Amino acid sequence: MSAIAKDRTANNFFRGQAKSRAKWEFWPADRPRPDAILLVTILGLTLFGLVMVYSASGAYALEKEGSRYYFLLHHAVYVMLGLTGMYAALRVDYTKLKNPRLLKLMLLACSFLLIVVFAFGRINGAHRWIRYHGLSFQPSEVAKLVVIIYLAFFLERRAANGEIGDFKRTFLPTCLLVGVFVGMVLIEPDLGTALLIAAALPVLHYAAGVPIRFHALAAVVLSPIAYYQLYHVGFRADRLKAFWNPFDYSLKEGFQTVQSLIAVGSGGISGLGFAAGRQKLLFLPEAHTDFIFSIIAEELGLIGAVTLILVFGVLLWRGLRAGLRTPDGFGRLLAIGLTMSIVLQAFFNISVTINLLPAKGLPLPFISYGGTSLILTMVAAGLLLNVSSASEPGGARARRADAA
Repeated sequence: MSAIAKDRTANNFFRGQAKSRAKWEFWPADRPRPDAILLVTILGLTLFGLVMVYSASGAYALEKEGSRYYFLLHHAVYVMLGLTGMYAALRVDYTKLKNPRLLKLMLLACSFLLIVVFAFGRINGAHRWIRYHGLSFQPSEVAKLVVIIYLAFFLERRAANGEIGDFKRTFLPTCLLVGVFVGMVLIEPDLGTALLIAAALPVLHYAAGVPIRFHALAAVVLSPIAYYQLYHVGFRADRLKAFWNPFDYSLKEGFQTVQSLIAVGSGGISGLGFAAGRQKLLFLPEAHTDFIFSIIAEELGLIGAVTLILVFGVLLWRGLRAGLRTPDGFGRLLAIGLTMSIVLQAFFNISVTINLLPAKGLPLPFISYGGTSLILTMVAAGLLLNVSSASEPGGARARRADAA
């Protein structure tokens, strides 16, 4: 073999090795990186949640399961699954989601799962979970994500066709789609998740440029339904009474709210100290899930609670920034929808713990103990980070090159 042939063989070998390494590297060198501030914010919230789940659940886990690490270990598994899902969502080009067949299949699968939940027994009075051999899965969390992805796709196409202001072609179909999913989730019943799915519609309509007057008409039409759901469904009417004056119902419907307010008030400015909270000692129900913010306020005080709220503010800022800087309409709407869904859920959860809203079973994103909710929230965060990479310098060029 000649020297030239040997050199070519060696070069081909090393090129092959380089390509092989590129396939397995954490992030491709030729692709713009995601927003670093957004990534650090998401990972920081997740790590903080892991710490607070241990603090909030230790006493309850020891009493119920015989080990104070029971919920911590389970939560750590969910975090690992969530990080895996987030990384997968981050690596795959988000524009590949603009596949009509794939999206219709996802909608049909979600609809099927939301029907299947009724084949399983109730947990806490609701059909929200599919259970199998000790594992549980909440389809409404998947529906919340899939609806946002489909709305972003649908509204981008209508905008491209110049039909974004068409009532019959744009506003009505999206309302019907969201209405079907909201209705199925309400029947479970799960008003909190249903409201979050419904909230995605006006947010994305506004971002896409759908006329506001359509929403005024929808509000008039839906007001009687909202009134009935709040005031004529027994347990919700009782919760509303407890919301207006929880201390009058401190032994019944207002018990959880009262215990939460005691926890928040006990924290003062600087808090009682990490793991020094008292309300988690079997006084406050769901201390490690829906009411974990109460424990944060009790142990870390006003300073810790406000800091956490500001961190969610950073997530809001960077998520909307990524969406507004993204070159394509689908990515812009997707980022805005995902960001607002996460932040609105955090707002609802925190508002419930301090009695600004009636009690709803919504976990605090990235922080509360949970399986499906945490994993799907992290998948949504991965998609958001994915979109942010397209908003960075060179991101648009990289997307166009991939498409070509």
